[in-house]
Amino acid sequence: MRLFSTNSSFHHLFSLLFHKTLAALKKFHVKRNKYPIKDKHKSKEVKLMDHVKALIMKFIMCTAVLWIVLGLLYGADFGEILTISVILTLASYAIGDLLILRSFNNIVATIADFGLSFIMIWLIGFAIIDEPMPIVTAALLSALIIAVGEWFFHQYMKNQVFDDENKDDRTIRNNDTITTEFADEPDVHGIDRENMGVSPSNNENKKNE
Repeated sequence: MRLFSTNSSFHHLFSLLFHKTLAALKKFHVKRNKYPIKDKHKSKEVKLMDHVKALIMKFIMCTAVLWIVLGLLYGADFGEILTISVILTLASYAIGDLLILRSFNNIVATIADFGLSFIMIWLIGFAIIDEPMPIVTAALLSALIIAVGEWFFHQYMKNQVFDDENKDDRTIRNNDTITTEFADEPDVHGIDRENMGVSPSNNENKKNE
């Protein structure tokens, strides 16, 4: 394979992206676990499984697109396709989904995923794919198809993965609001007695008489 000596560099890149993804997942759960929620309809293990399922879905989507474009159209080896797909999935999930999508909106995240996919497929494909092909054209076509899939994948992320965090935040805000309202509620009966010049002790004395 072309540039075979760069395998150690890609192994280092894969390890770095893997640890970055784990760090992003850990940071994502910090806000959820900061306040105790009485109604924990999902355990921590189930919440983690939501991310695992999302990663698997994203990996299958990227692998399918790259296999069609790079494999069927241009004859790339399936091992090379898997290598690109794994690195692209981890990087795109950590940067495009957990960071950009949560901070902005679907349009911005989809554009970011398109740019990230194009650059990574182009550079990694140029380094490891031995078969001759117009790598820029192949990367552009692959990135366009992946971007379309990312639009729908982002909808899934917002509805299934991020939805629990939004519910937890709303529950925390509602609980804080209710607690504040009860704490600030005035003693209406006490105010009425003061306005009438009658104290609770006077009422008791009158009843005794």
